[in-house]
Amino acid sequence: MSDRSSYRALILNTLLDFGGGPAIVVSSLMFSVSHVSLGLKREMAIHATTVFVDSIVLGVLFVLFNSLAVSFFGHASGNLFGLYVLSKKKSQPKKTIVDHRNMFR
Repeated sequence: MSDRSSYRALILNTLLDFGGGPAIVVSSLMFSVSHVSLGLKREMAIHATTVFVDSIVLGVLFVLFNSLAVSFFGHASGNLFGLYVLSKKKSQPKKTIVDHRNMFR
C-alpha cells in the first residue's frame, strides 16, 4: 500500500468522526507536510502546495464514493495527465532568442 493509500485508509477514516471537510483538510495538511524536505524553499513550497491540492481532490473523491479504488484511479489519472503534459512540453522546439543589438558588432 502506498503512502497516499495509507493516509486515505487510516488517517482520513479516523478523522471522519470530526466531519468530512475537516478530515480532508487535516489529512491533506499532514500529507503535504510529510512531503517537505530540505532543499530550495521555493521548489519545496510549490511541491507541498501541489501535494496539498492533489490530496484535497483525492480526499473528496474518497469521501464521496467511500472507495479507495476511486481515489487510486483519480491519482493514476492525474499522473497520466501530468506525463502527457510533460511529453507535449518537451516535444516543442526551443525558441532561440537573438539579441539584434550585438548582431553587427
